[in-house]
Amino acid sequence: NTHSSAQGEVATRGGLTRREGAGASPARSISLMPRSNGAEVYTVASWLMQQLPGLSFHIHASDLHEELVEHARAGKYTSDQVLHSEYIDQPFIDATFERVDGNYVVRPEVRAHTSFRQANLLDGDGLRKNFAKAPLVIAQNVLFHLTPSQATTAFENLVSLMTARGVLLVEGMDLDLRSACTVR
Repeated sequence: NTHSSAQGEVATRGGLTRREGAGASPARSISLMPRSNGAEVYTVASWLMQQLPGLSFHIHASDLHEELVEHARAGKYTSDQVLHSEYIDQPFIDATFERVDGNYVVRPEVRAHTSFRQANLLDGDGLRKNFAKAPLVIAQNVLFHLTPSQATTAFENLVSLMTARGVLLVEGMDLDLRSACTVR
C-alpha cells in the first residue's frame, strides 16, 4: 500500500530512528488511530522490519469498534484483502504472511511488533490513559467523518499523544481546519 510506504518513510525521517544520547535507543512507539481491520498496521510493521532491520519499535493501534479490533488482533485475511493492490509484491507477502487454510495469516514476528485496543479519538483522557506518548502518531481517513468541532477535539487529542519533536501524520481532514489546528 503506497500510504504505508510513505508512512514508513515519515517514520524514518520523523524521529522514529533518531538516537537520543549514547547507546541503543529504547523501543520506539508508533500510534495508528483508527485502524479498522489492522491491515495498515501490519503493513507498516512489516515495512519497517524489512527496511530497518534491528529497529526496536512497537505499533499501538486502535479503532472505535471492538469487532474491528478483534479482527485486527486475529491478523487473518483473505486473498482478496491481501492481493487487492498492485503495490503488494510477493517478497512483501512472503515476509508478512503465512498461508493457513487458504488464508493469509500475519507472521508471529510481525505481529509481535503490534497491539490493538478499542479507543475513541474524542476521549482525550482515555487516549492518554491507554496510549503512551509516541514520536510518530498517524491518523488517516477518519477526521473528515467528524463535525468540525469534533475533528478539532480529535486533532488536539492526537497532538497530546506526541512526544516533544514528534510527528503527526494526518490525512483526510478538511485542509482549512487542519491548517487552523496546526497554527495553534
